[in-house]
Amino acid sequence: AVQSTSIFAEGVQIPPSRLAEAGVINETFLQLILRNVREPELLRGDLESQLAACHTGAEGLRALATRHGVERLASLNDELLDYSETLLRAALAEAVPGTYEFIDHVDDDGLGSGPIPIRVRVTLSDSGIELDFTGSSPQVDSALNATASFTRSAAYAALQGVLASDIPANSGFYRPFTFVIPDASILNGQRPSARGARGLVGFRIIDAVLGALAPVFPDQVPAAGEGGPDGIAIGVVGADGESVVLWDPLAGAWGARPDRDGVDGISSLGANLTNTPIEELERSGHIRIDGYGYLPDSGGAGRWRGGLATFRDMMLLSPRASVQIRSDRRKFLPYGLAGGAQGTPSLNVLDPGGPGERVLESKPHFVMTAGTRHRHVTAGGGGHGRPFERAPERVREDVLDGKVTRAGAERDYGVVITEDGAIDASATAELRGQAL
Repeated sequence: AVQSTSIFAEGVQIPPSRLAEAGVINETFLQLILRNVREPELLRGDLESQLAACHTGAEGLRALATRHGVERLASLNDELLDYSETLLRAALAEAVPGTYEFIDHVDDDGLGSGPIPIRVRVTLSDSGIELDFTGSSPQVDSALNATASFTRSAAYAALQGVLASDIPANSGFYRPFTFVIPDASILNGQRPSARGARGLVGFRIIDAVLGALAPVFPDQVPAAGEGGPDGIAIGVVGADGESVVLWDPLAGAWGARPDRDGVDGISSLGANLTNTPIEELERSGHIRIDGYGYLPDSGGAGRWRGGLATFRDMMLLSPRASVQIRSDRRKFLPYGLAGGAQGTPSLNVLDPGGPGERVLESKPHFVMTAGTRHRHVTAGGGGHGRPFERAPERVREDVLDGKVTRAGAERDYGVVITEDGAIDASATAELRGQAL
């Protein structure tokens, strides 16, 4: 929960410990872990899958050592690390040296305080790349605090997303980096600060680093996306006393790219998630999904349009549920680039359209009862390039696809679409001429 105020509220803290040794499971340790989660059989399956993956990897490594010899394998590993470093330094050498700054924000900490600035200064020089996060927010009272290692990881991800995808992601890639991460900041929280919801800050670190790099790599950096998948957790205690947790990480949109539109309904650069199928959510019998799709006019306008916001309408079927939502980009919208418009804000609404309709904050923790309905909307992605430079035919296609309304086409792009779906060339020329 975002509202945790201490690491001691976030579960058992486990130091590095062996789950298995010499092929034998430490059953006492395994049972300790399983007794501290709400759905132990799911976790058991996850752990067994990871053990199987580790076993497969170990067998492959042994086969390589047998084939090439230990010394030769170690030498090849060193060459691979040096190769990654060489490729990264070559890519950075194409950039103009200098210091580039950007600041982005998390709306609030979920406890009423905010906004929360994430500031970065990226310095490119012959020695490599330095990221200085001085000026970012002090650590907060809620669970949004990141660790220094997590901050570095998010920064690496941003660079990997910008540069060529064929640079191997290993420790050689990281050698040219140096970091300045203030102690006791939201990017380097100190014990006993809570940290369980730090993923949101990681997404914003990526947005800030990309924003700083946009002038350096203008043909490679996209506008901001929805700000990271929103997390909707629904906790239900069944009639048999067993706990069920339904977690719906709702992914929204990418920002527009320098040469094409943003992608709709896809996880951000900083996460490896996908939207949960309706059938999977409804299988428990605790909730019903009444609506799921995209919202027209929600992608930031630009020569290239931002990805659309995703909405999900849910009704609770069980007598009672505890709901925790981690979302953002309500106040600080996804930024556009090169004259592109901002994206649209996220939204949480209870009983939408009903007499008791109530707009909730972006990080609420509340109780729902049977028959209560909830709508969640992710933010829409930012646009790239000036909207009136978008090809009218692309605007027409968006209108026909339901991604842009006729009113939105006229308002945001200066393109008039007739009722039969044609472009009114004279009216469009007049609108665009007035705008220019």
